[in-house]
Amino acid sequence: VGTLLASEAPHALVRCALNFGLPPDGHFIPLIPYEIRIDDRNDVFRGATNDDSGELDLDLVAETDLPPMLEFAGCRFKPELNGLYQRQLGRKDLLGHLRPIYQKQMGFSR
Repeated sequence: VGTLLASEAPHALVRCALNFGLPPDGHFIPLIPYEIRIDDRNDVFRGATNDDSGELDLDLVAETDLPPMLEFAGCRFKPELNGLYQRQLGRKDLLGHLRPIYQKQMGFSR
C-alpha cells in the first residue's frame, strides 16, 4: 500500500489493495467512498500520469540479476500458496508482456 501511495496510484487501486487483507467475512472497503460528491466520482480512478516507477524495465535488468527461484512462506490463511516458485519466461499471449514470471513448482520442497 505504501508503494501505491508513493507512486500516486489512483485512490480506487489503494482501496482495492486494502481489501486484500480482510477476512472473508469482513466488511470490504468500496472503491468509491460513500461520502464523495457525484462530480468527483471519476477522480478516484485517476492517478499520476506517465508514472512507470513500478514497472520492471527489462533493458536495465539482466535476467541473471533475477533469482531463479523464490520461496513464499508464512501464509496461514492460504497455506497452499507457501512453497517454492521458479522463474519462467513471460507470457505475452496471456499477460501482454515478456517480463519473467514466477510459477509455483509442485514437488519441490525445502
